Amino acid sequence: MAKTVKESFEEQLKQIPLDFILPPRVREDLQRKGIGAAMHDDNRESPRFRTNGPAIFTWDSSPAAINNPRVARQVIVRDLSKTGIGILTSCQWFPEEVGKLQFAIGDMVVKIMRARRLGPRCFEIGARIIRYNRYQDSQR
Repeated sequence: MAKTVKESFEEQLKQIPLDFILPPRVREDLQRKGIGAAMHDDNRESPRFRTNGPAIFTWDSSPAAINNPRVARQVIVRDLSKTGIGILTSCQWFPEEVGKLQFAIGDMVVKIMRARRLGPRCFEIGARIIRYNRYQDSQR
């Protein structure tokens, strides 16, 4: 059954292709794996692990002032920790917006904490993980 979910997720990725080009410096950074180095003023609760896996990001809600529904997008997960996640996407998001990330093995609800432009149609989003749901065999 796990194979069915993975195939279904792979089919969804094909239907929502990446719609941005990574700047060269970001592309090089995605090649690195393992624990990310802490920054001087880094106040994170747990270490970050670098990755470069795909996910599907969908909009859930925004504060009333920026209520702006968005279409589903394929994103690249840049790093992950126990409490947060960094993603690369083509769409600008804003702090306090809530979205859902879908993976082959589960999904998570996240709250946007920061966003910055890295290049044309390329944004880095930092989000706090609100909830993670790992799919059970019956969901596969």
